[in-house]
Amino acid sequence: MITWGRNKVDKGLKTGGRTKTGMSGEREFIDIIPSNVEVRNVKETRRHMLIVDATVNGQDMRLIFGRRARSQLTKLGGLDALVKRGDLMLRALVLEDGAYYIVRATTTKYTAVPHRVLFDFVKGVIREATGLDIEPRVVSYKRRTVAYYPVYEVPLNYARPRDMIRISLAVSNANTGQHSIKVYGYAEILACKNGLMLSEVSSVAVMAHRGSVEDVLKRVAEAVKEVLNSLREKYPLVARRIEALQDVPITESVIRNWLKVMREKLGMRYVTWLEAALARNKAEFGNTALTLFQTMTYLIPRVRNEKKVKELNKEVNELLNNPTQYIRTYAPSTN
Repeated sequence: MITWGRNKVDKGLKTGGRTKTGMSGEREFIDIIPSNVEVRNVKETRRHMLIVDATVNGQDMRLIFGRRARSQLTKLGGLDALVKRGDLMLRALVLEDGAYYIVRATTTKYTAVPHRVLFDFVKGVIREATGLDIEPRVVSYKRRTVAYYPVYEVPLNYARPRDMIRISLAVSNANTGQHSIKVYGYAEILACKNGLMLSEVSSVAVMAHRGSVEDVLKRVAEAVKEVLNSLREKYPLVARRIEALQDVPITESVIRNWLKVMREKLGMRYVTWLEAALARNKAEFGNTALTLFQTMTYLIPRVRNEKKVKELNKEVNELLNNPTQYIRTYAPSTN
């Protein structure tokens, strides 16, 4: 009997969702060589997942292909074609009941880098570059785990007194076979825990899991130094740009148009949060660009969908980089 429904798979993937974890709390993955898989039985669930009972190297296994993995499987020509491939392996997440959730078929050249190894290494690179011995805040998201290393704190001079912005170097990792390692700048407003990825004032380095672990870490070290240099030069600019937004007026029509677009981009799940945050910030900061900034940065750390977070970060950085042009985008058409 098939007992694995979507809720249990989600639970296995999220391991509690966005919770603070220790570095040792990494999810357990294994690699399965397709040519070692002997398929005994295949069944499709009502949620379009594929359940494969198989023997792998003499051991009985239940392999679960979710929608993404199943879509990739179809592109590869199905199970029969997959088991004949010698250049691929299956990255599988070990679930609580002993089943294996297939995340992705990936090349055999893929190299997993454990979170603890990566995050401890980055801590050493930062210590060597800055003299700071920083213990990171490690957060598990749905697929990624991110370590935030706070390097600067800057006072903010605007309507909310005694507020601060914390600038961190962030390192993101996911040993799924699909996601790369990312190193980037991240800003967090301390009073309200709002946050944003600083793509406009900091370089964003992306490294594939290729080569030996040592080779990957060498590329990570170079990226960490590059992002640290970028943050060192430009972090005061972040605070000044945020403060300047309180002096950029916006009209009610701009707010209405912006809200309409944000509803469409975020979907119904986050509309209540969006509207409530907008109302709070409007009451505090008035009809200014700072209201839009505070609303979007409130949502970024709280939205679980990675694509939606990416879109929000893009919007916020465009607003910071050129507020006049950004607001013009949402101005009513004069035609």
